[in-house]
Amino acid sequence: MPDASALIEYEKYVGPDKVEHLSRKATANMEWSIVATNKKVYAIKFDSNFAKKHLYTSTKKTDKVAARAQELFLAAGSPKGKSASDYQAEAQKELDQTKFQKQLGHRTQEEQLICGNCGHERKRHFTGSGGALPTPGPRCKEPGGCTCTGWAEKHAYEDKRKAQSKPTPNPVAGATTEKNSVIWLNKIDKSTFESVVVESIVAREVELAKNSKTWDTNGEHVDWDFGGTNKGCVVYFEVGQAPDQWQQRKGVEVVIKKGATTDVNKPLYVVVHMEKKVI
Repeated sequence: MPDASALIEYEKYVGPDKVEHLSRKATANMEWSIVATNKKVYAIKFDSNFAKKHLYTSTKKTDKVAARAQELFLAAGSPKGKSASDYQAEAQKELDQTKFQKQLGHRTQEEQLICGNCGHERKRHFTGSGGALPTPGPRCKEPGGCTCTGWAEKHAYEDKRKAQSKPTPNPVAGATTEKNSVIWLNKIDKSTFESVVVESIVAREVELAKNSKTWDTNGEHVDWDFGGTNKGCVVYFEVGQAPDQWQQRKGVEVVIKKGATTDVNKPLYVVVHMEKKVI
């Protein structure tokens, strides 16, 4: 049975090395069609880079996983009766955790917006300045001192992706953060994930109809509860936080808006935001 990571689609691009690579499709180009228990086919789309920010997948670099498993096997003294394959799961977990920290790092101010002159983050230059960004800007206030006196805006992560010729320059654009709630798609099977997503909408539709209300134009807050057997499919963590300190949860609250559609049997809903509430 496939896990929910199968829902993520990729597109091809040719990098500076003239070799064909794969990159995630932009959030705006993602759409799922899911049949609900009421027999309607729900179109599920995403907004504000939601998919890249909150739908995480395990590393697909099997060669690095195998190499790390071999390292762990050797570090354990090559125990008799075992092989590197016995350390595959541990290696996979380590590299997944590293990938997640790297992905969250892309959303920090240090990677999203820095000074092109000194490489320091924006808040060091504009701490306490308020209002519009000064030009050329005050002296950098980096602890330990910095001689930079002018701000030169540089989008580090976006510039790096552009240099790699990736189709979506900045898939995590928006407010910066150093903490995040994510759904680890490999930790839940595809059918369960789809069912929870669409049935949470159906349940809210029924509830609103019962109370003679309509879907809020600003979006409805609904819970995606994947059940106790899937605890760990939702992870809450912060930049630099040790993996053993990450919160392992079974669900999360999201905000969903109703999209425009002309077919009552094919309603459209757009997932726009993940709330801080983790279940």
